[in-house]
Amino acid sequence: MSFSYTIIGFNESAGAVLVRYKFDGDDVATYNVDIPLDDNNLFITGDVLDKHISGLFPLGVLDRMSKLKKGIANAADIRALVVKPNE
Repeated sequence: MSFSYTIIGFNESAGAVLVRYKFDGDDVATYNVDIPLDDNNLFITGDVLDKHISGLFPLGVLDRMSKLKKGIANAADIRALVVKPNE
């Protein structure tokens, strides 16, 4: 199981970065992440920033995604509940 992220944007006035998370090479989510300030009113950086960004992703979602990727035996039961527009 491979989990990574890439910072794809920075909104300096909001103090936030746009982060694309990947799981096993696939994009799984893009989140806006507020970057905390340290005791000197500077943005956190380095390992502290890495832990902050990594720690915000709900890791339980990755286990679910792994299961979904393999297929769910009764997916057709849910598919049958979908009502198409104009019906």
